[in-house]
Amino acid sequence: MKTLSEVERWCQTAAERFGDPSLPVCQVFLRHVAHSLLTQADDLVFTVGSAGDLLLRLEADDYIPVGISPAGPEVDANSELVAFGIEQIESGLWVLQPSLNIPGLIHAFITLYGVPEPAPWAKLIVLAS
Repeated sequence: MKTLSEVERWCQTAAERFGDPSLPVCQVFLRHVAHSLLTQADDLVFTVGSAGDLLLRLEADDYIPVGISPAGPEVDANSELVAFGIEQIESGLWVLQPSLNIPGLIHAFITLYGVPEPAPWAKLIVLAS
């Protein structure tokens, strides 16, 4: 799915059939936008927040903050996920690991596309001489 209306229909149908839209799993594709270009269009989009986390737009009026780690998923002492792994599939195309599961809302595999090079979350080292 690539649009908010597709996700909304999926969640409504999943809630009707399963009681909780996070029980079945779907696939969503979010397009990268620069923070200054955020729009109210129907597209599913993401941007990178000031803390380096991803802001995923899966609902019209809300962005879900998601911590990421290029080294892979990170869990705390209670085995709770604190950062998703993020892996490049090919130029401009990345996936989050594991799937995003928000009880009562959605369970989705997340693919990010239109990601510029270098990725906005890349830690660049600048040496001044």
